Amino acid sequence: MSELIKHECGIAQVRLKKPLQYFAEKYGTPLYGFYKLFLLMEKQRNRGQDGSGVASIKFDMPPGDPYMFRERSVKTNSLDEIFKDVLKQYKRLVRDGEVHPEFLPSIKAKFDFCAEYYMGHLRYGTSGGYSLSVCHPFFRRSSWPTKNLMLAGNFNITNTRELNQSLIEMGQHPIFATDTQALLEKVGFHLDEAHDNLYRYLRDEGHEASDITSRILKEIDLVKVFQRSAEKWDGGYALIGAIGNGDCFILRDPKGIRPAFYFEDDEVFATASERCLLYT
Repeated sequence: MSELIKHECGIAQVRLKKPLQYFAEKYGTPLYGFYKLFLLMEKQRNRGQDGSGVASIKFDMPPGDPYMFRERSVKTNSLDEIFKDVLKQYKRLVRDGEVHPEFLPSIKAKFDFCAEYYMGHLRYGTSGGYSLSVCHPFFRRSSWPTKNLMLAGNFNITNTRELNQSLIEMGQHPIFATDTQALLEKVGFHLDEAHDNLYRYLRDEGHEASDITSRILKEIDLVKVFQRSAEKWDGGYALIGAIGNGDCFILRDPKGIRPAFYFEDDEVFATASERCLLYT
């Protein structure tokens, strides 16, 4: 790599390991993870002033109900704008009687950011301009939970053109926007492939459709997906994200150029660009 190594971009991730009711009873709010995400992002605000984004995933939602959400902003003080807007949404739901703060199921059903998984990104623009469309997290949608993919990162990939060419050779029609888009489509291709291979295997074994879905949710192997996806990535990167079943990930380039740290106890798994943030 020829670029000067700097910190750039901030990433944050919070994955709750216990039910929302646990956090409501112990900490007085089912939005414990949401507030922790804000703190992780606020304390590394210096890492990016070109845009912010947050996302959430709700677990065990009924079929037909949305369960993955995203908010992004490129306004001045974008981080403050996002969290103010999200909390306004919550207060409006309470005011209109759609959410009852003492009744957890109503909060989870109606409020987008009452969830078990959260991710956030502070953008320091290095490619793709400064529009909302290049602001993380990036989201690849599907009606299959294990094909839904959200990711954000702190990176500069030096061979984006080569990666896009490999997508073309696979038969895709990539959009030449940012290195993030190239990574998203590369991971998405191998994620789809892993899902489809599992589906065909279980179907040919004679499993019922409902059983196939639950088995895929449990058995899809993200480690193998990323081993195949990242085989030709060149550059410095720290990448976080999750798929629709709640499996989350964090990975770094082999030389550890971009900083990333994680914390885990029996309540939560959290990641951030700076270690000191996780001490809290």
